[in-house]
Amino acid sequence: MQLRACVGVGVGVGVGVVCVSLSALTVPCTACNSYEVQQRLAAAEEAKRAAAAEKAAQEEREAKEFRKKMLFKARPLPHNRPMRAKHSKKPLTVPQSPRLGKRSVENQENVAVA
Repeated sequence: MQLRACVGVGVGVGVGVVCVSLSALTVPCTACNSYEVQQRLAAAEEAKRAAAAEKAAQEEREAKEFRKKMLFKARPLPHNRPMRAKHSKKPLTVPQSPRLGKRSVENQENVAVA
């Protein structure tokens, strides 16, 4: 195998040629510019895009299924026995009226001074 410098391409493998990116040498590699390598790179890029699209579609399906599961569904009452209302055993609350009457004498003196 021959070692050649490739400008701005990075590391690529041609037919019998290993391309290494060296900025000091400016000899372009013919193997990196070949049609087959470009096709392989385009196919790899397309495979990445397809995998990303499939992953996004899968996530969308999972989110849709999750939202569907989160919907509340009421359970019907059983038909085999009648429903009876139970009386509560708690005592009723004792009402208390608010203190809206006259204020205390001490409180009125404090209000008049201020």
